[in-house]
Amino acid sequence: MQPVVHGLEKDWASKVTFLNFNTDTDDGGKLAQEFGVQSIPYFVFYKNKKVADTITGGTSAGELEKRLKEITAP
Repeated sequence: MQPVVHGLEKDWASKVTFLNFNTDTDDGGKLAQEFGVQSIPYFVFYKNKKVADTITGGTSAGELEKRLKEITAP
């Protein structure tokens, strides 16, 4: 998934911020627990500082882009 996310990151850099964390680290483990992550990858989409959507597990670049478009729509 990392190459897919990096590609989207380049295309969407002017509209959204991408953050990544590793669940194997102390801080990453705490975040995973806070969000109730059961499976990875786990995507969290925010709009106006609130969780707007999530995706659990692998997905396609097209699906990620679709969600980005929906969330960034006015």
